[in-house]
Amino acid sequence: MPVYQLHFDEDETGLARRLEFTASDSSEALIFAHKEARDRNAQLYLDDTRLCTIRRVRSQPPRQAHYSSALSA
Repeated sequence: MPVYQLHFDEDETGLARRLEFTASDSSEALIFAHKEARDRNAQLYLDDTRLCTIRRVRSQPPRQAHYSSALSA
């Protein structure tokens, strides 16, 4: 079975790391990569060839509304 690598860069979610795993083909490797990289960006490699980049969009927490009033008690 081919050996794939999943590369994570250091970001606010975690440290840089590389994860090696086997998969029967690229589609199985992509499914595994999406599960492993559910909260982070990552690059999927087969040997020295980058197959794809997984990008995660992080939603910003809602901002609190600040109100000021011209009325005084």
